[in-house]
Amino acid sequence: MRVKNRFTSVAAAIAVIISIFSLFAGGGAQFASAAASAYTNVMTDLTQDESFNAADYPGNVRDYGINVIQLAESTDGELFIYTYQPSGQQVDLIASTVSIAEQPNNADDLNPELYELELLNSYNVFYKYKVSGYKVSDGKERFYNLIMIQRPYISGVDAPGLDGSVTNRKAYALGQYWYATTDDGGAVNYRMVLVDYVEIINPFTSRIRTNKSSTGSTSTRYFQDNYYIAFSTNRNIEKLLSATVSYRTQDYFYKHNGILGIGGTEFNEHATFSNERPNVKKVNADEAANLQQEGFELFWGLINNNKNFTWQRIQSATDFVNNAGASSSDNEIIQKQGLQWVLMFDEVSAYRYEAYSAVASLVEESGQIIDLVTVLRLEFVENGITYNLGAVSDTVSKDFDFKDDDNTPPSGCNGCNSGGLPWWAWLLIVPALLVVFVLIAKLLVWLVTQPFKRREAAATSTRKPRKTKHTKGSTGKKRTKRKGGKK
Repeated sequence: MRVKNRFTSVAAAIAVIISIFSLFAGGGAQFASAAASAYTNVMTDLTQDESFNAADYPGNVRDYGINVIQLAESTDGELFIYTYQPSGQQVDLIASTVSIAEQPNNADDLNPELYELELLNSYNVFYKYKVSGYKVSDGKERFYNLIMIQRPYISGVDAPGLDGSVTNRKAYALGQYWYATTDDGGAVNYRMVLVDYVEIINPFTSRIRTNKSSTGSTSTRYFQDNYYIAFSTNRNIEKLLSATVSYRTQDYFYKHNGILGIGGTEFNEHATFSNERPNVKKVNADEAANLQQEGFELFWGLINNNKNFTWQRIQSATDFVNNAGASSSDNEIIQKQGLQWVLMFDEVSAYRYEAYSAVASLVEESGQIIDLVTVLRLEFVENGITYNLGAVSDTVSKDFDFKDDDNTPPSGCNGCNSGGLPWWAWLLIVPALLVVFVLIAKLLVWLVTQPFKRREAAATSTRKPRKTKHTKGSTGKKRTKRKGGKK
């Protein structure tokens, strides 16, 4: 593949001589993990620049940094970057991703994107990569705002992530703005100036798990998982206006069968993943995420168990800890590290089923999961001036196997309490239920006894009163007094 850089046959010959000399000198032309291809060698390309001097780039096996030293385009519209990696072939670090925007800093439409890098070949401390998925513009002027480059995290070398969070990729600042032009003769020229950026310090990502309903079975639950990333910066940010976050979403299914408590419950060991998809989300300070938690109403709405949860997309860490409802362990980490800002960037759904007996247990969970979270841009106010800059940030994920009291639902679920009602509500409900019970009991007694009362009343109304008979006799006639004196 021919690279559209100026070169001379003399420069190419010098490159060959240097390569041969290094081979016999024991340096060796090593191509780290790169298969043979039609792409030109990194040294062939770099030495086309007459100002390039390999001696300016010494090796250092303890330096794991990655620096971009050149950029080039191909005639097929591909974009290449060339790096200086002091640890060289002895450590053989491979860069993984690069953040590039086509707009300059402080532009309203600044839109950095994270691109995968494909290693083409390397020599000593010099590496050549292709920016996968990038298409060079056909215009005579092209702009490349290179913000940061990343490599995979190295355990034992890089500082570990915060408790409950895993570092996936380590970031290195670039702050390079490249300007490429094509003259009328077809020659390509490159110019580069250093530009500003904002550093993301101690990124920490997790989620707030909220029950979608406060009623129903405690063994079956539907959740909304609200993912966020908390961090500090190297700038004195007075107000955070907007941000861009890159992350990955996957479908997952988790299943664990336990007998007598034997067997681990590690998430990654018992979960399967599918339907991987990259996402980029822009969040603004005036936006909010919402959840209407389904409940119930009693006494014509006097007791209302429906709840509405609201989370601002951008919050100060203090407001987040006080109001968001995150787990106590997450809040403790945020406070302990003195993190400054929180971005609540997306929500996904999950379903969980739990069944337990004296000797066995079954837990199944499915839904969507978010990881590989990276802050790409921040728009903020500092000293009264508004900035819109690319961000230099490690890529982090939630550690789903991190153990704490709030990690496993339902205890780690916001709004997942079994009754769903506060204590004072029960003080009103219990007396009201007793009154209702008494009224219902009286109604039942009345309904049962009423037919008997009606029957007795009907029988009484149809019964006739008896008449008394009088006989002729002394009671019927008056006695006649005797006349005269005869006895």
